[in-house]
Amino acid sequence: MFKTFCLHREFVISCWSFRILNLDFQGWLVDLVNRFGGLEGFQLLLDRFNSGANLSVPVIAALIRPFGLCYEVLTPHTVQKYFMPIVVGVALS
Repeated sequence: MFKTFCLHREFVISCWSFRILNLDFQGWLVDLVNRFGGLEGFQLLLDRFNSGANLSVPVIAALIRPFGLCYEVLTPHTVQKYFMPIVVGVALS
């Protein structure tokens, strides 16, 4: 089962990550990923890949690897919306 934690201001905004109940020690990571998403980091990352600029394999790996290391806290929606277009784009290149 999953318990969702989101950034709160005057209203709840979209969640980019969630906390797995038996991994509560990673609450700081959930907060960090949500902050990154709240500051449009995921959209900026996707825009970087969609810009048409030629990115080398080491640059692609450097941009994607941190999210692979915290995949446990990413929501399926975040992966589908922001990372799958990158995977498909790299696979077609």
